[in-house]
Amino acid sequence: MLRTIGLIIFYLGFFGFFVGLVGVIRGDLKNIKINNRKQSLMLVALSLLLILVGSQMVGPGESQGKVEQQNNVVTYLAKLE
Repeated sequence: MLRTIGLIIFYLGFFGFFVGLVGVIRGDLKNIKINNRKQSLMLVALSLLLILVGSQMVGPGESQGKVEQQNNVVTYLAKLE
């Protein structure tokens, strides 16, 4: 459940980042009521924060856990010898 929420937050931040960049380049986005570049930069900054929070909620992939598990088995077997 937490991983799904993290993915949603991450993708919202990812989408907002690019919308903010378009606003910074164009100067305004009337459809979503961004009137100047300062507001667009705030959207970019908030989006980067959402990307960081979402990626921390998702955590490392499954492959990282499997590598750690294999290292633990190798360490355990080495102690037995």
